[in-house]
Amino acid sequence: SMSSLKGKELNAADFTKQQELFIMDGSNTVNYDATTRTITGTVNLYRAASKISLTITGVETVVKDDFGNKWQSNPVKEIMRVGLYNGINKANVDVDVVPYTILKSDYFDIPNNPGRNLNSFTVTNDDKTTSIYYTHELPFYSYSSAWSSGDPTAPYLIVVVPWQELDEEDNPVGEFKPCYYQIPINETNLKLERNHYYEIKLNIGILGSFTPDEPKPITDATYVVLNWSNAETSAGLKEY
Repeated sequence: SMSSLKGKELNAADFTKQQELFIMDGSNTVNYDATTRTITGTVNLYRAASKISLTITGVETVVKDDFGNKWQSNPVKEIMRVGLYNGINKANVDVDVVPYTILKSDYFDIPNNPGRNLNSFTVTNDDKTTSIYYTHELPFYSYSSAWSSGDPTAPYLIVVVPWQELDEEDNPVGEFKPCYYQIPINETNLKLERNHYYEIKLNIGILGSFTPDEPKPITDATYVVLNWSNAETSAGLKEY
């Protein structure tokens, strides 16, 4: 039956690696010509997974901490990176039709160390000026999940940005230190939906936490939730 197909459990996906293939499903009425044994029609397919990416739209050059000390940033790709936490690597083909109960063993992390490097690229603004943005080459993927506010199983990103303290004459003091920021994913409706793309944009304008296990929460990121991009492909069915 259609429901049994949509309820087929997917094996654990290794979303820590580049994904080239995705489980997809869809249904529609198509026309079968018994004489030529051909089928004509269009069937829209939807991915079982969701896609997540982060873009840093700017990093302040100098900021002050709570004690009035000045710090300067150094957003270089060898140090600035991002990781995903509480992703889901198991699901049914279509959880909207046949819900899947998430088990503790279905969660996975892509730790920020080493994580994925945030590489720079240039953006041309409306006034013809340019800005430097940072993003990761490979997006993150996860199967569907939903959570409540304050739920420890909610997915999130950890961003690492290096900062160096300055003295009163703006001379560097010591080495650059990694600062940690925690960015929630989709605070709009608190869920990851299949075949949706979650694009997060963030400007780093404050000092983070120097303690990896206690990252500084960020609540003013911009969230854009989109339907995952569409593409047309031809396929043939020769047998039932």
